[in-house]
Amino acid sequence: MASKHHISSLIAPKAKITAAEFAAKFNSKREVYRFLASECHCYLPGYESVTIWHLKDLVAKKKHAIKCTDVKVINVPQFEGLTIDDMMAFGKIQPDVMRSLPPEKEIEKLPRQYIANIIYTMVGKPFSTWVDSQIKKRNEKILIAQNLLIEMDPEIAEIFQASTSMSGKCQQQPFFLCLLITLSGVQCPRAPPPTSSRSARSDADRKSKSRRRRSRRRCTSWRWSRSCSSTTQCRRS
Repeated sequence: MASKHHISSLIAPKAKITAAEFAAKFNSKREVYRFLASECHCYLPGYESVTIWHLKDLVAKKKHAIKCTDVKVINVPQFEGLTIDDMMAFGKIQPDVMRSLPPEKEIEKLPRQYIANIIYTMVGKPFSTWVDSQIKKRNEKILIAQNLLIEMDPEIAEIFQASTSMSGKCQQQPFFLCLLITLSGVQCPRAPPPTSSRSARSDADRKSKSRRRRSRRRCTSWRWSRSCSSTTQCRRS
């Protein structure tokens, strides 16, 4: 969809105005950046990471301007094989990606998330599939390097995958299994129930009230004595 919109935008004729007319409204990098971001609703990186030359290319239609409503956001973890150079190597194959990004010498200043979103917006499903494959390769590499794989009979492995059992001995399990149980929301049978700070304060208040009641029972009654020289004295009736 993004590529079709880009092709139609290239075919459309360009409007022309004088440089004096444009400078009368926007005569600095900050003003041009605000105009494209706020009024034209173009998807731009941070102000410090974009150059005035790329902004001029967007205004002159030498570069494809992506609307904020058309942007597709993707989460690309910082794993091996998913660096900026790896993503740019994938994006250079797609011509629409390079038409939406500044020249290569200016790409070094761009945020990593901005580059990933541009590629995903212009390419779509193939890019997300490539990211998933890189994540899978990285995870398989870690499993082999740290010897986290165990051999299992195929029939037993199939039954294991279909099983919904959960071990109750969380304290004897490795840390990552206990973390998995915690994230899944299952209450560990040996773990004490979580207590909030409010319940802890209420328990302390009840204990202090109980102590005051016991101290008051030592006297059958409390009466202030007018004949006492101190107002803090009391006597038993």
